[in-house]
Amino acid sequence: MMMSDHMHDVAMTILNRRTTRSVDLVEDYVAGDLAPLDVPDQMTLFIALFCMFGTKVGAIKTANGIE
Repeated sequence: MMMSDHMHDVAMTILNRRTTRSVDLVEDYVAGDLAPLDVPDQMTLFIALFCMFGTKVGAIKTANGIE
């Protein structure tokens, strides 16, 4: 999966917002970040977010002895 530096920065911004909140993000929280991206780039960004979030949750579980 190819991502530009800009797309990676947007993904990290959204991921950091999600990990600092106790609730899931809703569309309004990320719409401004996604607006400049075309649909294929938005899809790529969401796939990257799923991978990044899963990796982060896995690392937290491992660090805390949950898994």
